[in-house]
Amino acid sequence: MDNEKSVRKTKIDPTKTDLLSFFNDSTVKWAAFICAGLFIISPFIVGILCLIYHRFDYTVYAYPKIINVIWILSALSGFFAIFVKLGKTGINKKKILNTIKGNPAFVFFAFLTVWMIISFIVNGCEVYALFGAGLRFESIFMQLGYSSVLFPAAALIKDENKKLKLARLHEVASLFLVPVAFILWKYQQTSPMFDWTPSFTAIYSNTNYYGYYLAVSVPLAAAMLVAEKKPVWKIVSAVTLAANAVALSYNDTMGAWVACGIAMIFIFITHIIVEKKFNVWVVIAAAIFAAGLFLPGIIRQNLAANTAQLGADITNIVTDPENAGTAGSGRWLIWKRNIELILQYPVFGIGFEGIDARGLIDFTGNYRAHNEYLQYTVFYGIPAGIAYICGFFTVFLRALKRRAELSALTLVCLTATFGYLVSAFFGLTLFCTTPFLFIFLGMGYTCGKAKKAPPPGELAPQGD
Repeated sequence: MDNEKSVRKTKIDPTKTDLLSFFNDSTVKWAAFICAGLFIISPFIVGILCLIYHRFDYTVYAYPKIINVIWILSALSGFFAIFVKLGKTGINKKKILNTIKGNPAFVFFAFLTVWMIISFIVNGCEVYALFGAGLRFESIFMQLGYSSVLFPAAALIKDENKKLKLARLHEVASLFLVPVAFILWKYQQTSPMFDWTPSFTAIYSNTNYYGYYLAVSVPLAAAMLVAEKKPVWKIVSAVTLAANAVALSYNDTMGAWVACGIAMIFIFITHIIVEKKFNVWVVIAAAIFAAGLFLPGIIRQNLAANTAQLGADITNIVTDPENAGTAGSGRWLIWKRNIELILQYPVFGIGFEGIDARGLIDFTGNYRAHNEYLQYTVFYGIPAGIAYICGFFTVFLRALKRRAELSALTLVCLTATFGYLVSAFFGLTLFCTTPFLFIFLGMGYTCGKAKKAPPPGELAPQGD
C-alpha cells in the first residue's frame, strides 16, 4: 500500500521520456547542422542540374521542386533538433521565464509566427498562400518556417567546427555559382513559354534574386578572409570574394551593390569594436571587393551610369519625395502605395500574397512591396512588422553586449546576415534565398555564457 502511495506521489516529467534518452547533445547539433547544410549546398546541386539541362523553363520550374524536397528534409531535421533540445531541457515555469527574459529574439519571432497564423485565419485561406503565387513559389508554410524552425535550429549550432564547415561550404557553393552564371548567361536556352532574354542570373530566374544571394555571399567571403588563419583557406576566401564581387558587377543589381558596400563598413566597425585594434585584412578585403566590383564596370562602361542613377534616385527622394516615383527602378512608388495599404489594414494586414489575392497590383504597381520590412507589415499587420524588425535588432544588440564572447565565426555569420538585411530594404522574400538569412542569423546568435572561442583555422573545440 505504501508503495502505491509513493508511486502516486512521484512526479513524472513528460518531456523527459525514455524515447529522448536515446539522444544526446551531439544528436541535436548534427540534426541542426543537417537542417542548415541542406540549404547551403542547394545552389551547388541546382547549379549542376542547370548546366545539364540549360533551359530557362527548367530553372523556373525544377528549382522550386528541388527546394521543396530540401525544405521538407530540412524542416524535419530542424524540428527534430528543437524538439529533442526542449525535451531534454525540460519545461517548467522558471525555465520559461528565464528563457523569455534572456532571449528576446526568440520571443519576438515566436510572436511573429503566432501573429502570421492569426492573420492567415482572419484573411482567409487563399490558394496563393498555400502554394505561392506566380513564379515565386513561396507558401505561407515556408514563411512560417523561417523564424519558427530555421532560426532556432541554426541557433543550436554552437560548435565552432560545424560553423566553420558550413561557412566554408557556403563559400565553395557561391564560388561554384560564378562560372555557372557566366556559362548559363551565354548558353542557357530560351523557352517558348516565357518572353525572356538570357541575363546574368545564375540558377535564378531573375537578376535580383541572384543579387540577394550575393548580398550574403560577398560579405561572408570578406569576413572569412579576415577571420581565416590557414593560408589555403585564406586564399580560397580571397578568390571567392573576388569572384563574387565580379559576379555582383555583372549582375547589376544596385540593391545588392549597396548592401555589400555597407557590409564592408560593418566589417571594419565590428572588428574595431571586438578586436580593439586595426586589422589590415579588413582593408585587403575591401580592396579586393572594390576591384572586383568596379573594374568590370569600367571595362563594360556601365559603372558611371549606375553610380549616376543611384545618386539621382537618392537626390530625388530627398528633395522631391512626392514626385520621385521612378526612384529605385520604381520602388519608391511601390513603397508609398504599400504604406497606404498598411494604414488601411494596420492590425492583420491583407494576408500572405494579399496583393495578388485581392487584385491590388494596379494600385501598388507590383505583387510584392520590394522591401521585406514593408512586405511583412502589409501582409500580416503592423504588430508583425514590428516583431520582425525587433527580432533582428535584438540579435545584434545581444552580440554587442556580449562582444567579449563573440567568436570569429559568430561574427562572420552576423556579417552575412547584415548584408542580407540591408539588401532586404530593396528586395522580397524567396523560397531559395531567405533561408540563408535565418540560418546565418541563428548561427550568429550568441547563446549561453560560453568562453571566447578561437578564430577559424586555430584549434576549435573537438568532438560532438
